[in-house]
Amino acid sequence: MHLLDVFFELLIEDGIIDNVWSDSWNEIDNVNFLDRGINRCNEYPNGKTISPSYGHLPNLAGDAEQYFSRWADFIARNNSIPDQISLHFLYGNRDLNTSISSSKQYLEAGGIDYQGV
Repeated sequence: MHLLDVFFELLIEDGIIDNVWSDSWNEIDNVNFLDRGINRCNEYPNGKTISPSYGHLPNLAGDAEQYFSRWADFIARNNSIPDQISLHFLYGNRDLNTSISSSKQYLEAGGIDYQGV
């Protein structure tokens, strides 16, 4: 049995699964990414979800603002807003304040209420 399967079984047995935050996909651009679906997350409907995290900016056909504004609009329109949104795809030249400011701007452009850090 896989270690994570044992871990999740113990969480279920102990009745604490609703306190688990699931990272949908973390750095899918990484060569070690496991090809996994969302079935595990669907087993825990009361668990919290963290948005997919991508270690590098995508190949932007336009500009970053346009790309992330469309993304925010899409998740708002499809009622698929994660409980937590990863910021590490917004580099901000290693400046956290810039990343937070950009994230807030993109979310608000998509009509998503910014809840803070």
